[in-house]
Amino acid sequence: MPSKDWVKCEGEKGIYKRKKKDEPNKYDYLLVYHLGYTEEFDEKTGKNRRKENQSQKVFPSLKEAKAFQGSIQKERGKVQRTVNVSRRLYFYECYQEFFDAHTTVWTRQNAERNSSYGKRLVAYFTNKDPRKITSLDVMDFFEWCRQPHEKFPQPLGNKTIQKIQGYMSQIWRWWKLDSNRYGEISPQVIRDADHGKIKKFVASTWKVEEMIEALDYALKNETDYSRICLLGLAGLASLRRGEIAGLQWGDVLWDKSLLDVQRQRTQRNHGFEIFDWLKKGDPDGVTRAERKQRYVAMPEKLAEILRLVYRQQTYYMGRKPTATDFVYHVKPAMVNGYLDNPRQIDSAFEQLQVRMNKVRMKQSKAPLPRLRLHDLRHSNISALLNDGISIVLVAANSGHVFPELQRITTTKVYWHDNDDREAILNYWNEKLVLEIKTPDQDIFKPPNTITNRPNLRSDEM
Repeated sequence: MPSKDWVKCEGEKGIYKRKKKDEPNKYDYLLVYHLGYTEEFDEKTGKNRRKENQSQKVFPSLKEAKAFQGSIQKERGKVQRTVNVSRRLYFYECYQEFFDAHTTVWTRQNAERNSSYGKRLVAYFTNKDPRKITSLDVMDFFEWCRQPHEKFPQPLGNKTIQKIQGYMSQIWRWWKLDSNRYGEISPQVIRDADHGKIKKFVASTWKVEEMIEALDYALKNETDYSRICLLGLAGLASLRRGEIAGLQWGDVLWDKSLLDVQRQRTQRNHGFEIFDWLKKGDPDGVTRAERKQRYVAMPEKLAEILRLVYRQQTYYMGRKPTATDFVYHVKPAMVNGYLDNPRQIDSAFEQLQVRMNKVRMKQSKAPLPRLRLHDLRHSNISALLNDGISIVLVAANSGHVFPELQRITTTKVYWHDNDDREAILNYWNEKLVLEIKTPDQDIFKPPNTITNRPNLRSDEM
């Protein structure tokens, strides 16, 4: 505070005046301006203490004092409020503060995912000061994630590393908001880091024998039949992810051994279900071909799998599924009465492969090649074409229009799909040697929300 001979100027914050000694009719003007805060660690209390920094300057006129005050305020808007944070920061402490502040607002799935990302971040950066982490450090961390380690035996790919980079940007933005605590931290450090070169993806496939082994494992070991349904619809019917999520029980034509593929279900934002037309289809098209709707062959074994799925859904929902209920419906969603997220289908297939290969290794069998869910569609189409099934029939069954076919007048103008899938049905019915048993008594564990449910008979379908 200025001495007592300085008087505060009315209407001017932080400016004081005092009569000049040699010229009593004129004034000197004193500007008191703020320079931010200094955060210091008090060893006696063990806590941080924030101290306000001020400075003073005398001007011969009010105009000059106000001009200098304006320049100070302008510069203050460009820099962090905190001038200095003297206490050393540790990454693991700062990250824990961020995680604790957000764990109550995240969904359970987001919290589990972010927790797994955080474990890698803490293991790598540990005691490093977040203010000293550079873009090069972040790039080194991404390369570290690509290698197997004792605590993290599974190396990460580009897709997961990109997600971690987005998560790190969220952490750095939150730290920036509290400059008094964390000092000068910029999210640009994360944005400038290159996550690495993206390798060109090459699709992989399973042979028919490997497909049968995967189905056999799922039938014998998976208690949630939605996993078996996933394998069957993608591998035996060549459905895309959105088509699997959008298939309803009314689309299963049992008497014709066909699946009526007429919609796909996607979810772009959390909590909002979107039902779209099929890929590259015209929603206002007059014909099914224009809307890209099609009939897909349903082999006998796939029909038996879907009957098992229907029976399990009847048990867990406490009623028989209606024509508008979805065929692919996971157990937690059925028990708790909500519609599951289509984005989780890929991870469900990934987890299925992990469990399957662990069992195979215990049985001294070689693990099956790791695939994406969409690779099952590649496997289905490849198997049909390699066995000599007509490319025109395979295209109609898969919802494809090949450019080569469009250039031929015979197929472009005169050929019309008559929905005959007999050749494809015969192929799969001959190849699929699977033993599918409907248990005489219920094998499903009663969920918490359903009590005293009687066992369903095998003839309830």
